[in-house]
Amino acid sequence: MKALTSLLACCLLLVGCNDSDTQDVVERDQAFFRQHPLPPLEIVSGGGSFVLPLLPDTQFYAENNHRKRHLFRSEQRFPDLPYQPALAFFAQTFWLAKYAEVLQVPLVVHLGDVVENAGVATQWQTASGAMRTLEERGVPYSIATGERDVHEEASSDDRRSFLDRFKDHFGPERAAWQSTYVGSDPKGLSQVHLFQRYGQTFLLLALDWNPSQATLAWAQSVIDEHPRVPVILASHSILRRNAGGAAELSREDNASGALLWDRLIRRNDQIFLTLNAHADGAAHVRMLNDLGHSVDMVMVDYQHQYLGGNGLLQLLELDLRRNHLGALSLSPWVMWKRQVYPQAYKPCASPQALRDCDQLMPADSPGWDNQFQVELDYQARFSGFHGYSAQLPLQSSQAPLLEQLQAQLGKR
Repeated sequence: MKALTSLLACCLLLVGCNDSDTQDVVERDQAFFRQHPLPPLEIVSGGGSFVLPLLPDTQFYAENNHRKRHLFRSEQRFPDLPYQPALAFFAQTFWLAKYAEVLQVPLVVHLGDVVENAGVATQWQTASGAMRTLEERGVPYSIATGERDVHEEASSDDRRSFLDRFKDHFGPERAAWQSTYVGSDPKGLSQVHLFQRYGQTFLLLALDWNPSQATLAWAQSVIDEHPRVPVILASHSILRRNAGGAAELSREDNASGALLWDRLIRRNDQIFLTLNAHADGAAHVRMLNDLGHSVDMVMVDYQHQYLGGNGLLQLLELDLRRNHLGALSLSPWVMWKRQVYPQAYKPCASPQALRDCDQLMPADSPGWDNQFQVELDYQARFSGFHGYSAQLPLQSSQAPLLEQLQAQLGKR
């Protein structure tokens, strides 16, 4: 009966979907940014740092039709917008593709909840089109599921519905297009990527939203196969904010934060950085693993803020020369919006505002680590597993990449 109900719901959601209409939307949105160029950025790179962009919860952009879908009815999600919500998603990937080289981007990390309704084909097609913008410019990315991307969100990845579409659009076959891609787990829902900057190799594990014991064992085997490589672990839900606004391990839903901490993070000294979305807020915390070494944990999710996130993403800068880890949240879409749709642009009364205005680079506020910088001695942190291999350029007077970016965007 449960399966029949799920199938019925899926069929009802698909009523009225038109693949050709969606393709028209994708092509129009891709063309929009070529037709409306922004002033160029002048960023000097090569100083020993690189940027890792985080794409959190793109679900409302992929939904795109302005509607909240229900079983027998629909209603507007963002009434009276003069543009397609999907433009915010395309703005993110177009901007990242354009500036990936100067920002020294090795790959983009999508943190899950790609779509709002797992059974709606047009949402997957819209998301696929947005991510294709990166592929067309040769910018690799990792991607894994969030709970909105699967039908049985409470089920682990070894008990998924045959109706799920994630693998149809972002499975191993497409992942193989990415130059950083190494492989996937047997279910095809988790990925491993390897990349190098300044001679330093990193491994990124992008795990399913609800990993099974088999997937956790697979992840451990990947780490074991690369014993001297620093590991970045990305999954949809690791940290959350408690009632007081402080970040803590997620113990709700599938308790994946506590699970990943106990099974992988605390045990493996190679894991020095974790990334997640899912929970409203932006946070950075530093925890200690079983060896007493630091693990920097980053959470970012803007979907419940203005217009479903309004194109906000977060850029992490790993500065190997200055021994810093920094972050800057910004919305590429806001840059275009105020230029092309000035009638819809709403200036913010304060730099912290997020809920009711078009914020380009939100400042920090309680519960929102939109910008931060912490010290991280990479050589010392990686020494325990002989994982430091960076070959840095000669001493440079160049400012950090995010500092240059922030200074230029702040003048506009």
